[in-house]
Amino acid sequence: MINYKNLVGFLLIVFISCSENITEDPINENSKPLIKSIQEINPSSGLSTIFTYDGFKIKDVTITGINVGPKRITYTYTGDLITQENEYVGETLYFSNEYTYENNKLKTAVFK
Repeated sequence: MINYKNLVGFLLIVFISCSENITEDPINENSKPLIKSIQEINPSSGLSTIFTYDGFKIKDVTITGINVGPKRITYTYTGDLITQENEYVGETLYFSNEYTYENNKLKTAVFK
């Protein structure tokens, strides 16, 4: 003989799992909050690294620590592609890299 409680429970689970999931507020991928900065601290070395973003693009990286003066790396974009990267130690430009692209693929990288 069939246990009607088990049958009703099974049918209820099947009905709920197959029902359409309708939400009143659709999720818009562009409405998600974006991270503006991330700080990473390395307790063993004492280094603190802060990554700063402008939307989906990395804007700069700042590194400070016990044995390291303030170091900052800035990024310049053309469209969505990084075209220049500058590293400063204190206020002094330490190096500058320039990148060119062809068909959205890296063509040249010039390290200065």
